[in-house]
Amino acid sequence: MRAPGPMWRITPERYGWVIVMTLSVTETVTWGIVYYGFPVFLRPMEQDLGASRVAVTGAVSVGLGVSALAALPVGRWIDRHGARGLMTVGSCLATLLTYAWARVETLPALYAVWFGMGVAMAATLYEPAFAVVVSWFTRGRDRALLTVTLAAGLASTIFMPIEAWLLSRVGWRDALTILTVVLGVITIPMHAALLRRSPAGAAHPRVANGGPTGPARGVTLDAARRTAVFWVLSAAFFVSNFATAALSTHLIPYLVGRGYSPTIAATVMGWMGAMQLPGRVLFVPIADAARARPRYDSRPVGPETSGQRWRTVGTDGCAEPVRAHAGRRPRCAARRRGGFSFTLVGTPVGSWSPIPRRAGGCRSRPADVSARGSRSPRAGGWRKT
Repeated sequence: MRAPGPMWRITPERYGWVIVMTLSVTETVTWGIVYYGFPVFLRPMEQDLGASRVAVTGAVSVGLGVSALAALPVGRWIDRHGARGLMTVGSCLATLLTYAWARVETLPALYAVWFGMGVAMAATLYEPAFAVVVSWFTRGRDRALLTVTLAAGLASTIFMPIEAWLLSRVGWRDALTILTVVLGVITIPMHAALLRRSPAGAAHPRVANGGPTGPARGVTLDAARRTAVFWVLSAAFFVSNFATAALSTHLIPYLVGRGYSPTIAATVMGWMGAMQLPGRVLFVPIADAARARPRYDSRPVGPETSGQRWRTVGTDGCAEPVRAHAGRRPRCAARRRGGFSFTLVGTPVGSWSPIPRRAGGCRSRPADVSARGSRSPRAGGWRKT
């Protein structure tokens, strides 16, 4: 009797890109309907519910707050169980709540819908999608993430004009009903049928630039919170997202109040989203260039340290041992995780020399003392030996 075949018809090395393509489509649709639909329908919701703009926009603020609080348990669930079930249930919940949104008659009902929508957004938007991509890719993940964000960056460009056109034809309630069908038909089956556990969870090597590699190192949340960069990034993301959310929510009503048609206002807002794409395209080469700068260990050197262990500090910040012996080729245990790295090689008289190393290992040789200097920790540069 033949053993059952693999769960997918293509190799695991390529299935990571199936995940990327799947999320590119579902993120575009979910962002376009759930998130960018609210500002398009804001003015008619105010008129229909008889509420102020502050009161109506408070509902989406509640949803964003719930989404932020739900992010941690969502991340833990994805780490333990994978994203397939979670994102499928999240898409089902988003579909049901979008239909309920089209039927709300009171302000408390709108708040209740968006409270639940916050949970749905936490389970379907960028945060879980990025966690899935990162679990499938070690090296080359920046390009995989770029692909998802390039596609989803067009969500406002695609959906806002469509939503404004539907609004002018059938009203905001029927427009949301039509969009509910689109959301459910596209996102639910794609998440259910195509998302899979990462190769690490399936006992396969992870995908890395089209080939397998070992697991990537990371840090715990407690360790990250003790670093300054964690708080700097948190503050930067908070300010950036606050400005983005405020602009995307209020720009269309503002332009309509100034005499522009809803379709024109939505198109302007949509093309502002498209203008994100050049920055996202440039991010990868800029990040690669930043990783290409070598960094060196700064421990004192001297003849008495010959043959001892040295640290290798590459552009990825990893530290691995290197041992050198007089008259012999040094042994390198360093690994390259991305970018262009350097290995520091100990020599018989203790001088160090930067040797470029390839992705597959280390290209090392004892330094020529007559041609090279040694690293001086006091001067921060090179000194003659």
